[in-house]
Amino acid sequence: MGRFIAECYVLVFGASPERALEASALRGRSRDTPRDNGGQRVDWRRVLELLHRSYQQLYSAAQPCQAKRREVDKLPGATECERGR
Repeated sequence: MGRFIAECYVLVFGASPERALEASALRGRSRDTPRDNGGQRVDWRRVLELLHRSYQQLYSAAQPCQAKRREVDKLPGATECERGR
C-alpha cells in the first residue's frame, strides 16, 4: 500500500519518488497504530503526530516541483499544459 500511495504522490504532487515513499511510510504507520493493540485504547496523539509528519514530508517533497512550475509560468509563450493547469 505504501508504494501505491507514494506513486500517487509522485503523479499528483510531482514529489520525488524517494521523499514520497518516506511520506507514504509515515502515513501507513498512522493507519497501523490503532491496530497495534487490537484497536483498544487508540493513541490518537500518536496517529495525529504520524499524519502531521507525513504531510510535512509530502509538502517539502512537492516544493521543488512547485518552484519549477513557478519558473515555467514566467517563460514567455508557455502553454497552459506547461504551466500545469
